[in-house]
Amino acid sequence: MKIFLSIFIFSTLTLVGCDSSNIKVKSSNSELSKYEKDAENGDPVAQYNMGVVYQQGLNGEKVDLDKAVYWFEKAAKQGEEDAKYNLGVIYISDNSKYRNVKKAIEIFFRRYG
Repeated sequence: MKIFLSIFIFSTLTLVGCDSSNIKVKSSNSELSKYEKDAENGDPVAQYNMGVVYQQGLNGEKVDLDKAVYWFEKAAKQGEEDAKYNLGVIYISDNSKYRNVKKAIEIFFRRYG
C-alpha cells in the first residue's frame, strides 16, 4: 500500500503543473474582488479560489504561499476537497517552507486511501 501511495503521489505531483482544469477562478478583477469578499465572509469555494490566486500568482497577484496556505486551510476546515489537495501539494513541495511530507501523505491517503 505504501508503494502504491508513493507512486500515486509522485505521479499526481508530476501532473499538477500540466492540468489547470481544477481552477475555479475567473480572470477578471471584479470577480477577484467578489471572491475575496465572499472568502472573508466564510465561503469555502471563494476561500479555495483565493488560495489558487495566491498559489499560482493569478490576476496580477504575486505568488504568495503564506496567503495561499491561509485561504486553503480555511477552506479545507470547511470540507473543500480541492483546498485539501492543494495543501497536500504545498506540503510535499521541496521548495516550500511549509514542507511537511507526513501531513501531505495524511491528506492524500484520506482522499485516495
